[in-house]
Amino acid sequence: MHPSHEIAKLRRLEMNLLYPRTIPFATVRLINPAALGGYPTVAPSPSPSPLGYHSKEWNAGSGEDNTDSTPHFGIVIISRKEAEAMRLNYIHASKIHRQAKGGGRRGSPRLVIALLTAALLFPLVPTICRADAAWGPNNKYVVVSSGGGGSLYKVNVDGSGSSRIVGTDSGVSPSLSPDGRYILYDMPVTGNSLVSSKLMLLDSVTGKAIAIGQNVTVPFAWRDDSSRFAGMQQGLTQFSAWFYLLSAKGVTLKVKFPPAVTIFDRAIWLPHTDNIAYLAGVQPPVNSAPGTPPMTDVYTVEYGVVNKISTSGDVLGLGMTPDGKNLLWARRGKNLRYILLTLYEFNLDKRTIQRLPFEEEVSGINSPRRAPNSIGAVSFSPDGKRLAVECFFNMPTNAGGNPTGNLNTNSPKSIAGNGQGTQGAQNVQTPNPSGSVTQSGVISAVYIISIDGTQSTKVISKVNETFSFAWSHNSDMLAIKGKSMSGNDTELWVCSADGSNLRTLLSSKTPSNQ
Repeated sequence: MHPSHEIAKLRRLEMNLLYPRTIPFATVRLINPAALGGYPTVAPSPSPSPLGYHSKEWNAGSGEDNTDSTPHFGIVIISRKEAEAMRLNYIHASKIHRQAKGGGRRGSPRLVIALLTAALLFPLVPTICRADAAWGPNNKYVVVSSGGGGSLYKVNVDGSGSSRIVGTDSGVSPSLSPDGRYILYDMPVTGNSLVSSKLMLLDSVTGKAIAIGQNVTVPFAWRDDSSRFAGMQQGLTQFSAWFYLLSAKGVTLKVKFPPAVTIFDRAIWLPHTDNIAYLAGVQPPVNSAPGTPPMTDVYTVEYGVVNKISTSGDVLGLGMTPDGKNLLWARRGKNLRYILLTLYEFNLDKRTIQRLPFEEEVSGINSPRRAPNSIGAVSFSPDGKRLAVECFFNMPTNAGGNPTGNLNTNSPKSIAGNGQGTQGAQNVQTPNPSGSVTQSGVISAVYIISIDGTQSTKVISKVNETFSFAWSHNSDMLAIKGKSMSGNDTELWVCSADGSNLRTLLSSKTPSNQ
């Protein structure tokens, strides 16, 4: 058998470990073996194709090593220089494969056993966000997942009610296509050591939901024309950006992140391209002090290559200017009493970074006398005028040393800002955003801050609860989903862009109209 056909039978796991490159060659299993002998060498075009670059596709068939039930399409996107590098890689891989397979015809069992053993001894432990609310295209409703492993619900923001979306049982992390036709969501899988979730796609026209992938999860990102989307697929040793084309009903590209990158918190599809920006990072070293936050930065996947844009390791939020030409991100201050956040802008064309003006002390949040213990989620409004920021405060105590559950010590046993008189938690061990246990009881507060830091409004605060945000497409409203740190209780609110007119849409484990 020709070596090119033999190497095409290598398991994807083997190739990923042998060549953990970020170019599409890492997904060689998806490519027609005949193409290995003669890659197309098409120079980049000044006016990209709908894929964002020149490309050639081959239908690779089902294959005997599929990890999901979807058809796949391999894409080769290379320059002449890359073609020569791939040719040398192929020659080297063939030699290693012949040495490892021990004369067999079905692959390299010794290498597979070694890699699987390593995966079992040192499993990949992800830390992935759960964006459990998504706005409809008309800004009149929000799709949200209920607590306790329920279904997805469509909730009208005018308070007129909610309805369960049929066929979305156990659905989490919904994401709507820009045209509103499709709902993408995860369905957790239990009792299977190899599959943790199924990726589901619901067509609102037909009312049918189909499984299109396994172990593909948030953050999701949609192309602006709703023709394709991307998720993050978890492998045995690393994560891959996973691109899916609706018209082809298959995966068109997989791009591997470095193995150490296991945290994915935000994804933004760059307009009129097939490139995506990510907020991603790595866990702190094992010998770090308790409470050390993860090291998160801005990454991009551009033309099949992973680029690390920032290097500070303290990025909390990622956004984009309305014209789509610049990325925005927020960095955590080193000492929150004196600097809450710093904001930066990255020009995607010129590849330049500049710091934006932002108040070091934001009124009502931080000062030399009082500041948050840590900062959680940060979300930029689509119009680039505001930030939604989640702050965690230590639980105030009374003279006896017991938590009061009150951010404003002048009003005992009520949480300032929500007007609901919620009682404080007593001696509850709660995690901070990095996952480590800090103190007995935490107060989480949501603020909306102007882009220059000169104005701020506290929207809501809760004891032992974490928040996720979703801005409406027109930036007029903010949906806030709260989740109990100790259970599955969920709540949903919506407010105006300036933080006023806060309304409760859901306030129990499951929505009302079931």
